[in-house]
Amino acid sequence: MFSTAVSLLAVLHAHPSSLECADDATTRLVVGATIMGAPTVAAAAGETDIVVKSTGNGGIAITANTGFFFAAKAFGDGAVLTTSSALVPFTSNCTNQVFFNGTGAEASATYTLTANAKATSVVVGYAAMPGPVSLVTVDL
Repeated sequence: MFSTAVSLLAVLHAHPSSLECADDATTRLVVGATIMGAPTVAAAAGETDIVVKSTGNGGIAITANTGFFFAAKAFGDGAVLTTSSALVPFTSNCTNQVFFNGTGAEASATYTLTANAKATSVVVGYAAMPGPVSLVTVDL
């Protein structure tokens, strides 16, 4: 019973909704930071658990497999993201950062974001909790 409660608490603490809204200089969505007590690392080449692609004109498509969670941040002075999925809301008090707000049991799906013209890049951080947070950067 105790271990179940500790595991549940760890998952709740590790959910990407816990990631704060930060500016470009203080964000933890950079390689070498720590999120959820785990290091942030560059995603391995050929990664297929989450595929992040530019679709042109500031569009980003994130295809996530079941069990994976992510957060995405647009970098650049005045950068803003838009999202069309209720499962990908904005981080509290943020217009340039979103997160996957699912349970982890959702089927694999593709989520689309659009960055405005002031965005220079979008970083997507993802993990199957708990564990290292892998980062993918899409230059715009």
